[in-house]
Amino acid sequence: MTADQDWVVGRLARVQGVRHAVVCSVDGLLKARSEGTGQEEADRLAARCSGLLSLARDQAGEFGTGDRALHQLMVGHEGGYLFVRSAAARSCLAVVTEPVINAALIAQEMQAMVLKLGEQTLATPPRGSGMT
Repeated sequence: MTADQDWVVGRLARVQGVRHAVVCSVDGLLKARSEGTGQEEADRLAARCSGLLSLARDQAGEFGTGDRALHQLMVGHEGGYLFVRSAAARSCLAVVTEPVINAALIAQEMQAMVLKLGEQTLATPPRGSGMT
């Protein structure tokens, strides 16, 4: 991602209650992180999101419409929330928040970021597609 794209991810991290924001591939590789999110911390978050997305997509496939489409996932814990949403082909956006937040605002800002950057920017090419 470019510096402009990192800036957009960083803008999301400035929403009240947001602590960290990352864009990652669905197989757990970090693509971008907000300022203030350390490299190792962001790498671990990307890896966790990969596992959560896999579980959520299986759930959607079995109990949803059968196509494994996932819009958004939210995990609540003692220290806050984790929001994960599909961002583009083979990519996702994850946000870690404080415990007291406006969940609707967070979801709206995540959607706005995905729309702003778009499929071309956020998509992750399939593995083995000529990448070196």
